[in-house]
Amino acid sequence: MGRRGADSARAFHVYFSTEGDSVDYPQYSVYDAGEMPNEVMITATCEFGDGDGTLCMFGGNNYDSWQAGYMVYKAADQVWFCVQMNANGSDGPIMSESGDWNGVHDVTAQYRNGYATLWIDGEVVAEGERNWVPAEGGMVSLMSGSHNEESPKDNGPGVQWVSDLNICRNGGKRFRRFKRVIAKFDDYVDAPEKAVADAGYMGDGIIMACEAYINDGTPGTFLHYGGNNEDSWQAGYILYWYENKFLWGIQMNANGSDGPIQCEGFGPGEYTICGTYKDGLAQLWVDDELAGEQECNWCMAEGGLLSLCSGSHQEGDEKDEAPEGSIAISNVYIATQ
Repeated sequence: MGRRGADSARAFHVYFSTEGDSVDYPQYSVYDAGEMPNEVMITATCEFGDGDGTLCMFGGNNYDSWQAGYMVYKAADQVWFCVQMNANGSDGPIMSESGDWNGVHDVTAQYRNGYATLWIDGEVVAEGERNWVPAEGGMVSLMSGSHNEESPKDNGPGVQWVSDLNICRNGGKRFRRFKRVIAKFDDYVDAPEKAVADAGYMGDGIIMACEAYINDGTPGTFLHYGGNNEDSWQAGYILYWYENKFLWGIQMNANGSDGPIQCEGFGPGEYTICGTYKDGLAQLWVDDELAGEQECNWCMAEGGLLSLCSGSHQEGDEKDEAPEGSIAISNVYIATQ
């Protein structure tokens, strides 16, 4: 069975992340993604103030199209999502209702399949069909509507600071809110790799996602995150498959955790899977569709170890592992929410 690569239309991919850092002044051309996607999702936490100002702009370059990317913008008493300057014949922005937006907010903006949506604090505040055509190029600027420092634009006081900014492709419906990036990589892995990263902590909300390849009927783990390698190497969040079911929960139901979500009807094949848990609500998404959800109390162990294709962080402890090639993953993304 041939695997989908990192360019899969369904694959989640992060172009740029501040990795949890905060920015409180304009930063020009901080990153170049090297391409301009036809769909995009931008998520961030920011503080809005009086007046106008840009949260970020993505797209175009810094020599002949430095004001022509996707942009999230505070315009007086509204919040906009648009293509800057309505470039290349683009339709106009989607705009929130007028109101007092001053203060700290979680903001998510998505453009996909000709439809734009803007969420603030998890609620849709503007949406609509749009034909947006950003300029070629994948430049990122923060708190500015221009990539060219010699020609600044829309870098006013309407946005006081920005943190936890993530710009990604194909956010779908499952990534409407996420914050600190714990791990992300596109590598194809088809054998256990233990304790490959240590975030050093465990957040109170989690998103775990990957491209999953089930090559035969052998049960196995995709991702295992949380716990440590001393006394809790089998007590983290786990994404697992067996007998045509995806499981999302806490390994071993550790620390008195409630049981996992179990979603049936998924035989060998290739899938995008994503598990989320926040404030007692767990959800499992398969190919951007909600496959299952439940209210539950999950208590992961302390620590932030990540293991791939294994249910244990400890070498020599083969837990929920499939033989090499039976289970594989790529496009891994783990974040707090």
